[in-house]
Amino acid sequence: MGLAISMLENSIAHAEIPGLDAGLTRIRTRNGKLSSSTARAPSKEGLRPTAVVLDETHLWIASNGGHRLAETLRRGVAKTGGRSLETSNMWVNGQGSVAEQTHTYAEGVRAGTHAGDGVLTWQPISQCEDIGDPVQLRTALAELYEDSPWIDIDRLAAEVLDGGTHPSDARRYYLNQPASADDAWIRADQWHSCLERSSPLIDGDVVTLGFDGSRGRSRGNADATALVAVRVPDGYVELLGCWQAREGEDDWEAPEDLIDAAVRDAFKRFKVVGFYADPSGWQSQLGTWEQNFSKRLKVRASTNHATHFWANRPSIMVRALAAFEEAVTNGDLTHDGSFRLTEHVLNARRNPSPRSGLQISKEYPDSAQKIDCAVAATLAWAARLDAVAKPGAMKGGRPSQSRVVVLG
Repeated sequence: MGLAISMLENSIAHAEIPGLDAGLTRIRTRNGKLSSSTARAPSKEGLRPTAVVLDETHLWIASNGGHRLAETLRRGVAKTGGRSLETSNMWVNGQGSVAEQTHTYAEGVRAGTHAGDGVLTWQPISQCEDIGDPVQLRTALAELYEDSPWIDIDRLAAEVLDGGTHPSDARRYYLNQPASADDAWIRADQWHSCLERSSPLIDGDVVTLGFDGSRGRSRGNADATALVAVRVPDGYVELLGCWQAREGEDDWEAPEDLIDAAVRDAFKRFKVVGFYADPSGWQSQLGTWEQNFSKRLKVRASTNHATHFWANRPSIMVRALAAFEEAVTNGDLTHDGSFRLTEHVLNARRNPSPRSGLQISKEYPDSAQKIDCAVAATLAWAARLDAVAKPGAMKGGRPSQSRVVVLG
């Protein structure tokens, strides 16, 4: 409010805005008023604002009520035909903030994968790669703050280079670059560099499937159930289905009929040569799927079962996770950029063990931030590597695209 008042304390504003009365806690005009708001969603129900400003939405997350507040404010402004404006710093990827959700929604609208409309975003991002290089850093800051001549670029550069400033915070707050948690399994920039929306899966593709399931809430927050496909010839990863509880839905149970239908549809649409699934809680259903589809599979998850890939066994899961991370780092895989897949991958935290090696976990055991799509993608990728290594596994299906390199 102090910023708004300072911009209105001039003769031009008073001349052009009828009845302007700029007070310390609210600003009145002849036609309405501008006021600050508390962060409690219930107190906003029933209001009919003509415009709302959602400030610092990178801090609006589920645990502090930010999601509910944003939903309530947007419902109110929709009733009046008004608009909402979000102002935010760069968010922490995978935290699920309102700012991150809005960005994902806008990306979906632009890509044509979301039917929504009516969102306009402006997001200047610096291209600075080495923030430790003073010349590169100052050039990037000068370009980013070109329309803010009152900013002292040298002062910002000194703050970025200060040993007390964490590199992740420097990229988010000064360069507006996406950053990940310190213990993130896969960095956001690495994951986003693998984005590919121009060649989605089509019927007849040779694929491997990965499955990680949850029956529902046994304690704490219920995990999700995910089904992921990887196209074998080129390593394209696509989310086929993710089923998880809505926020605040404590009695959620996995829709077994829908999940069974999704698996059967995948076998109907594609040439599935491998299906690696974590059996925990799903052994009976996996037995049925094996009975129906095992003869079509070219690679097996274990000696006794074609599909059983125990994700809780470090001896095999550590290798699978390392292979998936390596593929992302080297750009050997691409993905469809779906919200849930990206969310779960960026939610995953590194969980190293001196005895077994690097595994992944949630931020903390009862965290509402899911990672099941990341596990399913890892299993599908492990099956894909086995299929590539097995002669004849990739026969049939759609031919892979060839890459032509002209030298000279």
